[in-house]
Amino acid sequence: MRGEFNGLQALILNDCRYAYYVYCFAYRLQLALVVVAREVVEVHQFFKDLSNIVNIASASSKRHDELQKAQATEITRLRGDAHNAYNRLRSFEFIFILHIMKEVLGITDNFCQALQRHSQDILNAMSLVLTTKDLIQKLRDDGWNELLKNVISFCETWELDFLDMNAQYVVGHSHNKKEDVTVEHHYRVDIFFATIDTQLQVLKSRFNENVVELLTLTTALDPKEFFKLLDIDKICILVNKFYPEDFSQQEKEHLPYELKHYELD
Repeated sequence: MRGEFNGLQALILNDCRYAYYVYCFAYRLQLALVVVAREVVEVHQFFKDLSNIVNIASASSKRHDELQKAQATEITRLRGDAHNAYNRLRSFEFIFILHIMKEVLGITDNFCQALQRHSQDILNAMSLVLTTKDLIQKLRDDGWNELLKNVISFCETWELDFLDMNAQYVVGHSHNKKEDVTVEHHYRVDIFFATIDTQLQVLKSRFNENVVELLTLTTALDPKEFFKLLDIDKICILVNKFYPEDFSQQEKEHLPYELKHYELD
């Protein structure tokens, strides 16, 4: 358990000092990544708009019958919904966030798929944890210029308006300008960095160094193929580092000799 609710994690640790939180592989990680990304206001609005667009598009086959039966006011409302969805779909902000999420979900896809496989290869999954974190961090550190270039190129290809990045940023429709904040700063810091930081936070909290090491060491206990991965050194590290109080000193000293019998079995 992550322990967000009423200090649950703390209560468990008080009762069992050497309990460790390990991410539930049955839960789809990409859903969690999308949920935390929505903590960024603009990203939350993006997914609301996306849901609305999908609903309108998927219902298009039914629209004809609805329009046949609908009164004039209902027809106007339906047209208004479609018009608003169309405008949002063509907006720079929507296209910009679409490109961010495409990059983020593309980077995390291999890792998420590895967690979902029935024949889980924990060693491979833990290796993907590290590379996924590195690639997300690299996107944050070095990916801004390339992302912006791709967004502008997309807008040019489809003849969509794109913003002057050097202009002063205006908040919403109030025409209130933020002092010394450019459009480029808003999109880079408030949306691009903020979105990626939520992804890094999830990956680092759910798969921190201790958890990665713990899961890597537990592969030495994998019963597949008659304990083919049995590793005495890893099991001893597991005992001494993660569960030192569950074994007496005598048991720890005797453990390597006992395991050698299983190694030859």
